[in-house]
Amino acid sequence: MSIEINLIRATSTDPSLFINREEEIATLKRLLRRALNDTETDAARGVLVKGDSGVGKSILSRKVVTQLQTELSPKLMVWSVDGGRLSGVRGLLNKLSDVAHEEIEKLGNKELAKLAAIVAQAADYGKVTSSDVTAISKELSAMSKLAGGIMGMFTGETAFGWKRTTNKSGTETFEILITEEYLAKLLSRLLEAVKDSGYQTLIFLDNLDRIGRMDSQEDANAIAELVKQLLELPECVLLINLRSQFTHHTTDRRELIHRVIKGLKPQALLDILKQRLTAAELTDEERQALSAAPLDVVAGRLSRLTDNPLAFLRWLDFWLVQTDNRPDNLGRDFRDFIEQNFTGVDLKWLKRAIEELQTAKESGLSDAPLTTLQKAQLTKLERSGTVVPDSLLLDPAERRYRLIHDLDFLFDPEFARALG
Repeated sequence: MSIEINLIRATSTDPSLFINREEEIATLKRLLRRALNDTETDAARGVLVKGDSGVGKSILSRKVVTQLQTELSPKLMVWSVDGGRLSGVRGLLNKLSDVAHEEIEKLGNKELAKLAAIVAQAADYGKVTSSDVTAISKELSAMSKLAGGIMGMFTGETAFGWKRTTNKSGTETFEILITEEYLAKLLSRLLEAVKDSGYQTLIFLDNLDRIGRMDSQEDANAIAELVKQLLELPECVLLINLRSQFTHHTTDRRELIHRVIKGLKPQALLDILKQRLTAAELTDEERQALSAAPLDVVAGRLSRLTDNPLAFLRWLDFWLVQTDNRPDNLGRDFRDFIEQNFTGVDLKWLKRAIEELQTAKESGLSDAPLTTLQKAQLTKLERSGTVVPDSLLLDPAERRYRLIHDLDFLFDPEFARALG
């Protein structure tokens, strides 16, 4: 009998569900504290956390950010943005402007809050008219020298995006278009004002590689360029999360310290499951249904087939909710998992890829060039999400591939028979 509740919360990155990786927490906190404390030298500007999809980058970083906010409050502000919910670079900058406004308002500093409101409004409207500039200048001129940097952005024809125009009555006037470059400059001036007010800013950018649909070499190059642009923002420390395939030569390691997050051992995966079950709020009926399912048996077996937390939790979530919860039917159940999550994949090509990857594993390698597949076959497997390149920044002919972790179970002979 299936259990129709969101028991495991496989995709949740709620820091309260975090467990294990205490050494990684300590290391990441130490690196960020060092960057926050050393702003006068050529020390690194922050940390780039990289690893496979689902390995735990988001929940680890969120845990560290939460602890730093508590330990360094009230002088540390965190501007946190999830790229997975945005579209393009402009969407990121707009969201960053909104988050900055929200966080600065919490400080109770009226002048800073007003500056942040002006930046957020400019980002939202997309342009500033001459009458807007008059109102902004009047408002800022009554403030302290803190407003000087942003006020200068609206002064004269030297302003970014400044252009002459004509209003409905035919009178010549002007407006300022809020381009990406202009908005980045406004955010820079805001960050400088924040520092001058005695505060520090940590910008946390989660899932930066998921802005829009990012899955091509062109997209990867765009992300690499975006990281360079973000490093131009002054008076802040950056914490950026990226999938491994987006980080090959992404940025100079002197600017961002790279931290690789690796997979977990079976017992650590079982500990994560236990934590999530403990945190679940269940009715007596739901607890009875859960106790009837041999979850411990299935979890113990599946924990030995992957080191990826998200893949492990997804498998168990699928097994609990969409099967009859019989451990002797796992092979059949996981063929259904493939059909439901990888629609249209050619199982013959996938089987051929797994055979080559299995040979590579026996030689101690985690990836292979998949030369046994034709170019069109490999392209279709990649688009189906079943195989993942080591780096999207490399030309296709230079890439090596691995199986997506959601399909790690196919390296087990019993499960591999699901491919026919």
